[in-house]
This record gives sequence, structure tokens and C-alpha cells, in this order.
Amino acid sequence: MAKRTIRKVSGARLLHANGSMVFCENCEKVVGSINQMSYKYINLIFLCTCGNCGRIEISRGKNKNDISVQLNKMPSIRRKGVCCCTKCDTPLFSTVENALQNYFFFVECNCGEKYDTKPTFDKRLGETMELYKKLKEE
Repeated sequence: MAKRTIRKVSGARLLHANGSMVFCENCEKVVGSINQMSYKYINLIFLCTCGNCGRIEISRGKNKNDISVQLNKMPSIRRKGVCCCTKCDTPLFSTVENALQNYFFFVECNCGEKYDTKPTFDKRLGETMELYKKLKEE
């Protein structure tokens, strides 16, 4: 029996249903990409340079509440903007840093390793934190 995939996308667009290229819904810029085969759960929240806030949450057969993340555990950044699992070295996702003002993510790799980040950039931090709190309450 195939696991159920749950998707929530707002303020963003995906090239394919489970990942691939990530576009800002407002300005249509590529803001990053998600490795479609590397995760059990991913929640990516971003603030584009155009001011649009986007969110992508994809879960494969898990409820968001079933995923307990280890706060502030960062994946390794192998190449500029490419975040990889520290345990199995699988690329999880990448960002286009000059297209983003800020971003957060929660991700569980297929190997079981879990990551959670604080904002990676300081621009408009207060505004982004408010967005994050609002989206987390949904």
C-alpha cells in the first residue's frame, strides 16, 4: 500500500507535485529546489525579495505532529545554497540566496535524520518571524 502524500502550498509554485523547482507565486522567480526523493517531511517557508511569503509543506504518510524535530540542527551546506543530510550526505534542497530575503525549514531525511533552522538571513527578521508564527498556528 502506497503512503499517502499530503501537500500544502501557499505563495509558491512547484514544478512537480513532490518538489523539484520552487517558484515565487508573485514574481515567478526560481527561489530554490527540493530533491523529490530525499525526504519524508519538508516544510519550507521563505520570504522572496519581491516581498511575497511562500510556504511548501509536503509529508509522505506522516502527520505534522508525528515529526519531532531537533531544534537548530543544521544540515551541511556542501555547495553554495545546497543543504545536505549530515548522516547520509543526500542533498535535501537548495536555495537561490539572491532571490530570498529569509527562509526557514523543517525537514526529515529518508534516513531518519531531522533538521530545523532559525532564520538564515537578518533582513526583515521581525516581519518574517511574525509570518512564521502565523503559519505555525495554521
